Amino acid sequence: MALGDDPVAAGTTRLVVPAAQVAVVRARGAGAGLPSTVTFGGPEPTAELLLVRFPRSWATFASGRAESGSAEIDTAFLLLAPAASADPTGADVQLQVALAAAPWAPGTLDQAPPARSPKSAGLARTRPPSLLRLDVTAQLKALQGPGASDHGLLLRGQAAADSRGATYLTGADGEAPRLDVYFRRH
Repeated sequence: MALGDDPVAAGTTRLVVPAAQVAVVRARGAGAGLPSTVTFGGPEPTAELLLVRFPRSWATFASGRAESGSAEIDTAFLLLAPAASADPTGADVQLQVALAAAPWAPGTLDQAPPARSPKSAGLARTRPPSLLRLDVTAQLKALQGPGASDHGLLLRGQAAADSRGATYLTGADGEAPRLDVYFRRH
């Protein structure tokens, strides 16, 4: 967004939703539990993907407000906290967020479900390691309709030359991913 713009419109109502399920996809294979961190855009053997699913309270909030005037999603962000062990390499990591197109189980996986539209992009800054705030407005609006299959969000990073990636907490041992959803009333 342009320098000086507000990230959300004035007068919106904020709802924070913690993740209900989280999985990390690793080339090294599946494991029993959820690792404490996920690294996006690292060298091939360490590059990982993140799957995250949220309770539908954000959708219920919007539909529950319909009686007192309509409420619709204005803006939504996925927030991930940086790991204390995050390496401040200075190399930014390009990220893509999409909807997961099939069911998955929480924990450590060796294969990700396919991705489906809408897709959007973001940037993980590694110097200094800081809160990742990805715009997922398009994804939540796509899931808002009745009968929409909600298998969560799928995040992947693009490996950059000389990058060790961007590392964030999964919630297994620290702050869990969360949604920051802003609603506008009419």
